Amino acid sequence: MQKAVIDTIVAEVQGVPGDDRCVLLLGYEEQMADMMRNANPGLARRFQWQSPWKFEDYSSEDLLHIMRGAAKSKYSWDLNSDVLRSGIKALEGERRKPNFGNAGAVNNLLSLVAQRMENRLKDLTPAERANELPIATDFYVPKIPATDLFDDLIGCKEVLEQMKDMQATILGCQRKGKDPLASMELNFCFVGAPGTGKTTIAKRFGLLLESLGLLATSDIEMCSASNFETGYVGQSSGKTREIFKKAVGGVLFIDEAYR
Repeated sequence: MQKAVIDTIVAEVQGVPGDDRCVLLLGYEEQMADMMRNANPGLARRFQWQSPWKFEDYSSEDLLHIMRGAAKSKYSWDLNSDVLRSGIKALEGERRKPNFGNAGAVNNLLSLVAQRMENRLKDLTPAERANELPIATDFYVPKIPATDLFDDLIGCKEVLEQMKDMQATILGCQRKGKDPLASMELNFCFVGAPGTGKTTIAKRFGLLLESLGLLATSDIEMCSASNFETGYVGQSSGKTREIFKKAVGGVLFIDEAYR
């Protein structure tokens, strides 16, 4: 909020017994803390920032109950436990990201399920579709098999061989019940002239790691070296942490890192 707005709020909200109104400030904890730290000191005192009411993320069991209720009330679906468990598993990738949407994420997922279900049942009559319910696969985005990720790529022979070797290593560890990340890292340098496929391979990299279960999502957070600069002394480290946080569970793509 702008300084003038905050100053007016501080003036209007006395924060003493006998107030004739209840004022609630809502938001993400990190952003709220930043605002309280940098705003009019009276704001934190007025709203008892030293002891905020904290709302924790829902547990898997809580989300299951929310999903069951939302499916019933919004779509008239009476989902069984196995299908609901598939829904909770489908949310795992989202839960690894910052600011997971909790009940909102459940509603978004059910909306996508309705779309996938409609596409799956498009050859049925309306009367037949009316009696159908979602199945487990409706909760997941169709994924490209890991073995097919490289088929349409031209050139990059040496790079593709490296990726296929890495894929074989990961699959070998998984077949033996071992954690692939115990013996390999996920941080690499891509070097080459413009137009040689670095960006294309980076995107396939995310799909590969997602398909093998090493990343929650193939989403790419794309930035360049200039995105880490703020123009103010001492703030670059905070900006860097912010960018890295956005990429949790996916791929962070830093282009022209030397600039």
